[in-house]
Amino acid sequence: PGSDAGDLTGMVGARRLNAALFTLFQESWKYLLVSLVALGVDTGINFVLKYQAGAPWPLAVAAGFVAGVLVNYGLSIRFVFHEHRLGNRAMEFLGFLAIGILGLLVKEAATWAAFKGLGLDYRIATGAAVGVAFVFNFGARKVLLFSART
Repeated sequence: PGSDAGDLTGMVGARRLNAALFTLFQESWKYLLVSLVALGVDTGINFVLKYQAGAPWPLAVAAGFVAGVLVNYGLSIRFVFHEHRLGNRAMEFLGFLAIGILGLLVKEAATWAAFKGLGLDYRIATGAAVGVAFVFNFGARKVLLFSART
C-alpha cells in the first residue's frame, strides 16, 4: 500500500504549515529583541530630554516614542520581516506608525481592564498590558504589512 494523491496533498500541506509556523516563530522572537532595543531608545531619549535637557515631559515622551518607532521599523525591515505587502515604503512606515499608536491604545485599555476592572496590582496589570500590546503590534504588522501579497 503506497500513498495516494490525498496523502501527498496532506504532506505538502503539513510541510507548508510547519514552514509557516517556523517563520512565525523566528519573526516573533526577533521582533521581541528589536522591540526591546526600540524601548531602550524610546526610554533613553525620553529621560535624556526630560532630565538632562529640561524639556517638558509631553515633548520628551513624544520624541522618545517617535525615535522608538523609527528604530523599531528600521530594525524590523532589516532583521525581522522579509516580505512586504505594500509596494511603497512610505505607506508601509505610516501603517507601522499607525499600528504602534493603536498598540499604545490597546496597552492603555488592557492596563485599565486589569488594574481597575480586575483589581490587579498596577505592576502586574502593566506587565500584562505590555504583553497584550506586543502581541497586537506584532500580529497586526505581520498580517497587514509584512506578509505575502494575495
